[in-house]
Amino acid sequence: MSKKYKNIKQLDNARGGVILYMYKYERRDMMKKKILFMAFAFVVSMFIVPNVFAASVSDIKSWGETGTHIKVEGSDNNYTLTLTGEPKQDLIISQGETVTIDLAGHTLTNYTNNNSVITINSGATVTIIDSSNDGKISLKSDDNGTAPVINNAGTLTLENGTIDSTKAGSTGIYNSGTLTVAGGEVKTSVNGAWGLTNVGTATITDGTFTQGNDFSVVLNAGTMTVEGGNFVAADGGSHNSLITNKNDDGTASMTINGGTFDSTGIFYNEDGDSIVITSGNFASDVSEYLADGLVMEQDEDGNFIVVDAPEIPDDNTNSEENNSTTVVNKVIDKTKLDDVPKTGSIYSVLNFMNYLR
Repeated sequence: MSKKYKNIKQLDNARGGVILYMYKYERRDMMKKKILFMAFAFVVSMFIVPNVFAASVSDIKSWGETGTHIKVEGSDNNYTLTLTGEPKQDLIISQGETVTIDLAGHTLTNYTNNNSVITINSGATVTIIDSSNDGKISLKSDDNGTAPVINNAGTLTLENGTIDSTKAGSTGIYNSGTLTVAGGEVKTSVNGAWGLTNVGTATITDGTFTQGNDFSVVLNAGTMTVEGGNFVAADGGSHNSLITNKNDDGTASMTINGGTFDSTGIFYNEDGDSIVITSGNFASDVSEYLADGLVMEQDEDGNFIVVDAPEIPDDNTNSEENNSTTVVNKVIDKTKLDDVPKTGSIYSVLNFMNYLR
């Protein structure tokens, strides 16, 4: 086969009977395009995942609890899904639906390789709870894909349960919509996996984020506010940063108003992106990210906490004010005309001054 095709050529594949049309191209250009495509595919493979076998809430309801291990209650786009076993489903929540998913102590995994366990479309609202202990959502053990465990483009609230990121190249929650973490646990169990990847808007008020290996448990490329929660390394040791704040266009923004951060490596912040800390408890000094007027000091346990910077008085101004006040007070308190000599000599003035001392 020549390196260049100057005309359209028609090749007949004898075995498959497939007709291929091949156009003029330069092999060098094709190689460049192939490399670029592979690089792009690597970056977005964990984010753009076709859910061709996804099951809607109406599908789950029609199939019944016995076959799906999911009990569906509600109507008119307002549903509660309660796990009654260990279901394997690729759930998709559609625009306009409001759904509460109760793990009820069970584990929910995906059915199809490289499909998310839960896909939340734009305009859909999902709340995840766990009315019992040990409820979990993760990719199935034999899935070697990189799909997010939960792919949220709508509105998601995590109140209870564990989101376990167990596959390299994957993430526990990929949020391009609006996310609130008010409890539960987001964790990584293997190297090369993230716990939470945010390119939308995320607020963390509580919950635990556990870093199992060297990848950050939180990767923020959007807007994130942390009001509370615990961010820890699984073995209590030193890993790479717990949190990576990075967007290539410099728009990653993170505000820390509380929370506990227990690792010697806490933040990695790309130049141009923003981390601002107003409060919190930290295992290492993160003074470089403090808001104006704040400093860090260590408590009795050696942790770094945020306090107001001490005021530095203006010595000259205060000295003049204090001197003036002292003289006035002395005049008011000690000047008793009856006790001051009333002679007209210079000695009367000296006596008066001595009296004030």
